[in-house]
Amino acid sequence: MNFKIEGILKAPSDPYSFKTDNWINFRYVDKLKVGGGGTLDGQGSSAWETNDCHCRTLPTTMKFDYVTNGHIHHLRSINSKQSHFVAFGCEHMRFNKLKIIAPSDSPNTDGIKIGKSKGINITSVTIGTGDDCIAMLHGTRNVWISDVFCGPGHGISVGSLGKNDDEEDVDNIVVKNCTFSGTSNGVRIKSWAAQLKNTLKASNFLYEDIVMDSVQYPIIIDQEYCPHPPCSNQI
Repeated sequence: MNFKIEGILKAPSDPYSFKTDNWINFRYVDKLKVGGGGTLDGQGSSAWETNDCHCRTLPTTMKFDYVTNGHIHHLRSINSKQSHFVAFGCEHMRFNKLKIIAPSDSPNTDGIKIGKSKGINITSVTIGTGDDCIAMLHGTRNVWISDVFCGPGHGISVGSLGKNDDEEDVDNIVVKNCTFSGTSNGVRIKSWAAQLKNTLKASNFLYEDIVMDSVQYPIIIDQEYCPHPPCSNQI
């Protein structure tokens, strides 16, 4: 399947007009290409003020569920209501030649978020958002990230990990030849101080040839992650 977006595609501005937590969703597709040089405008400014009300989940601009052999390229995503691109349960996905933009104060507008996926390749991408440029959640394996410009934003993060017992290991992450400019964090690993029944591992990470320019916290390993204290599961 070759899905082309050549113009400017605008999401509904009203966050309550969405029946699901995704705007555009591809599921169970093999050999998927999404490109075309167009722009996805999430029109998120009308929704960001409702982000902390906990009354509903704001929609992701484009989500991939259980997609294999995918190539996402030559797209521009601006002002997502929540995350710009999310890959869940995917294998062998390439993201390249993307430009992802949202204001530095836009909440939870992660650039690319990955969970329970393996074989993900992210290259030649420019990301400036109000949250993580790239976030890798539990169950993420075999990720290659290179030639990424991140800023503004919260950096390239692993986690948060270890909040729940059913989480899976994170393994084999490579981040090379990337630049962070004006971000709050650079490279970050965050885990909860929670008591788990099973051991959860985050291992085999390589960070190499990284440029940090005006980054508040260049390297963080936070093993007592608690974004909104007090956290009931902290020990």
